[in-house]
Amino acid sequence: MKRIIVAIALTVTAVLGVSAPAAADIPDAPVIGKPIVDEANILSDQDEYTISALMNLIRSETGHELAVLTVQSLNGETIEAFSLEVANTWGVGQEKQNDGVLLVIAMDERELRLEVGTGLEAEIPDATAKDIVDNVISPPLSQGDYVGGIVAGFKSLESIFLGETPATPIQTAPVSSGPAFEWNAGIFWSWTGGIVGAIVLIIAGVFGINKYLDRKAEEKREREEEERREAIRKARIEREKFLKTPAGKAEIAAAEARAKRQAALRKAEQEAEAKRRKKLAKEQAEAKKFYDNLPESVKKEMKAASSKSRRQALLDTQIKDARRRGDLSGYSTPDNNLMNTILLFSIFSATTSHNYGYSGSGSDSSSSSRSSSYDSSPSSYSSSFDSGSFGGGGFDGGGGSGGF
Repeated sequence: MKRIIVAIALTVTAVLGVSAPAAADIPDAPVIGKPIVDEANILSDQDEYTISALMNLIRSETGHELAVLTVQSLNGETIEAFSLEVANTWGVGQEKQNDGVLLVIAMDERELRLEVGTGLEAEIPDATAKDIVDNVISPPLSQGDYVGGIVAGFKSLESIFLGETPATPIQTAPVSSGPAFEWNAGIFWSWTGGIVGAIVLIIAGVFGINKYLDRKAEEKREREEEERREAIRKARIEREKFLKTPAGKAEIAAAEARAKRQAALRKAEQEAEAKRRKKLAKEQAEAKKFYDNLPESVKKEMKAASSKSRRQALLDTQIKDARRRGDLSGYSTPDNNLMNTILLFSIFSATTSHNYGYSGSGSDSSSSSRSSSYDSSPSSYSSSFDSGSFGGGGFDGGGGSGGF
């Protein structure tokens, strides 16, 4: 309705030939991370940072987009028409929700307005918007505390968005003649919110980076494992193709022949070993039988000769050591009887060894020897197969205006 009235007034003015003053220019839309355009130059860089931090916090909590525009003059245009045009041009708020809020401050006219998107008119009706403008924002602005008024207004909006009790309207304090400390809750909470927001962003960034690096490392491991499996699969396919060629078939046949030959050699070795053990057992049994049939006197002589033989062996070792040292005193050559005894025992001992077997009939059995030949060629038949801007919200003129 307000837009229709403005359009009719402009039309009548044009028909009557009355020249209307030039409307204020609409500046370019700001970025969503710092949604402030201060054409009137009433905010410092620190003020803009404080206000932006609060608006970004509200946007992260509720999803609603906020923006601020300060101008020096409206050039005769009403603040209602100007703020509505700016809000729709910038597209403050999400496109489908139309949940944006624009605060416009005009310095020469000393007017301000909260332009509320159509999607928020149920939460912030015109009466609520005007109450915030008149009782929360305007009092600090009238004293030159622009950042305090803007922050206080947005804190009130935040309380409404979150379902809390709106902030208590700021009352204009009487001017004191002496210096006094004034507590500004808006600045305090804006700084606190900015610091907390920065800490949250830093922590989220650290976790985000770690998660990103972990994901990249996992992707690299998966990619390497997939490459390894693919290489194994290709090698298996190439091996299978090779085995179907004449050369591959020849390799298989050679490997099978080697396997058969080795199996036959192992079987022959096992049979020869069984025969040797059987023969040795037979020879040992015959030697024992022969010894058992000897007279007891011969057995005693053989035992004595065996004892003397061991002593003579020890004596021979000592004589050799003495010869190396050049000292033969105390050693004598063994007598003939001892040598004969040793010779007799040696002959008897030879009859019990498996190299000179004694048969029951008295005939000598010749020593037996065996040899085995092995295929030293390796078994080669094997294969290795393992393996920002705003969202584009809409406005229809809802909100509240006031002066300061």
